[in-house]
This record gives sequence, structure tokens and C-alpha cells, in this order.
Amino acid sequence: MFNVQRLVRDRYLTEEEAQRYRLMREEAEREKEEMSAYLKATPPGFRGWEELAEFRALVKSLRAARETKGLSREEVARIAGLQPQWIADLEERRELNAPVWALSSYAAAVGQQLVMALTESRP
Repeated sequence: MFNVQRLVRDRYLTEEEAQRYRLMREEAEREKEEMSAYLKATPPGFRGWEELAEFRALVKSLRAARETKGLSREEVARIAGLQPQWIADLEERRELNAPVWALSSYAAAVGQQLVMALTESRP
């Protein structure tokens, strides 16, 4: 499965090194608890992580279409009537509040069409 190699030290840690490793372990433990709580929570604006993943896939497709057309964010913003910073935030995952009209305008600016469908709700 995994090739795990055991690491053996050839000397004892200095007090400074031991303290640094203790601090790193404590920080990692705090981060683990925060990450666990974060993952158990529902992402803001979405019913679950799957919806967020679908949204990110859509944004990734828009960005790929923009890059394929050779358009900059500024050019797409001008064509679509959007703010360049909003497009940057959307593509860099800093913006999760994207109105349908804005996504549709972005799609049209890169030669695509945003298509929506209605399906049965997941439990």
C-alpha cells in the first residue's frame, strides 16, 4: 500500500528544537479542531458541500472558456457589464454570492450559455 520509512534521529533535540516542535504540534491540533468544525458546518449560501462543489465546477468552466477565448478578466467584465474585481474574486474562490444574471452575463461574454434545470431534491 504505502512505502513508509521509519525516521530515526542520530541525536536528541535541543531544547529550542523540542519547544518549536511542541508549538507546531499544538498549532496543528488547534487547526485540526477548527477544520473539523468547519467541515461539519454547511458552507454559507449552500445547502451542503456538494452544492458548493457544483458551483465551483461551473465557475471553473467559465474560467476555462474565458481562457480558451484568450480574454482577460477585464475584457470579460467590460463585455458582460461586471466589475473586474468581482470576476477575479469569483474565479479565485473569494466570491460565493453570484446572482444568476451575473453568471449568465459572464457566460455570454465568453460565448457560452448558462442553462439551468429543475430536478428532484436530494434528501
